[in-house]
Amino acid sequence: MAEAAAARAASLECWGTLGQVTLASTADAAVSAELELGSGRTNQNFIATAVQPQDGDHDAPRRFFVRIGSDIPAYGVTRLKEQAAGRAAAAAGIAPQVLFTADDAMVTEFATGRTLTGAQLKEACAAGAGSELLSEVVDAVRKLHATPPPPELNAAAGDGNPDSRWAPRDMWRWLALAEEKGYSRLPVVEEARSLVASLEAVAGEPSDDCFCHYDLLPDNLIRQPGGGAVSVIDFEYAGCGQRLMDLAIMSMGCALAPEEEANLLTAYTGAPPAAEMLRGFAALKVLACLRETLWGVTAEVSGASALPASEAIAYADENFEKLKTFRAAFEQAEAESKARQ
Repeated sequence: MAEAAAARAASLECWGTLGQVTLASTADAAVSAELELGSGRTNQNFIATAVQPQDGDHDAPRRFFVRIGSDIPAYGVTRLKEQAAGRAAAAAGIAPQVLFTADDAMVTEFATGRTLTGAQLKEACAAGAGSELLSEVVDAVRKLHATPPPPELNAAAGDGNPDSRWAPRDMWRWLALAEEKGYSRLPVVEEARSLVASLEAVAGEPSDDCFCHYDLLPDNLIRQPGGGAVSVIDFEYAGCGQRLMDLAIMSMGCALAPEEEANLLTAYTGAPPAAEMLRGFAALKVLACLRETLWGVTAEVSGASALPASEAIAYADENFEKLKTFRAAFEQAEAESKARQ
């Protein structure tokens, strides 16, 4: 698979206009050490470097980011949607410019900087108003949510649950596949629908739909060298939905504590969150854990991701442990609240 992807990346028609390049997989040790990038879970990624600087430029050679991957029906991933979302985010100034697309490929400008880590985001949220990084992250997220969503996001939305108010639409596809396959290795399928309903009841009525990323994990955020701004990458799961789910996914990915979540929400909304918002957000974080667990389950039962079977199982297990931890904390808080009433 990797060799075929590399051959495809090398043969892209755009190199005739963008210039001759050399390619390096983001999984290569040297590239990974420099940029702290992974190899991608649903595609193969490469850094393309111009063989010669353009127009006699003697500065560092121009670099591009290359994503190779076809549609993935099991995940509801369509490259048309991903590419449209990337263009819209680039137009808003929060994502690299999209330079070339094909059915199975996308080339963007190279985003200078390093991907963030969970530890960095957690530290920023702990610092609250004193953190420049937190301010940069929420500024990028607010700009994303204020960007008009491209029509492709709704056209490729796939089947959802009309009774669901918060869960991203693609999650229902993943759950349906697990049910169809009779998945039972982890106890997440049988009560998933009732769990979502109970969590959404606590979260309350959502705001209007907006352009959401739905995969705002730390490695999809790149901070420019020296700070100042954060870029958002990887729009495979972008859709129209509820803005606080993006923040809940971020909180889940960084394992934020309640006070860190409060700082994140304060930075995003501009005001300290009320107790009811914090309660609803805790429910959304459990929902985010369930969704990420179901992503791993889908990788496990479909073989559709770029992860080997053992890594797919490990990913599902890792997020199931998060689900158990945050669900237990949420349910304990709910029980204590009822006891005080």
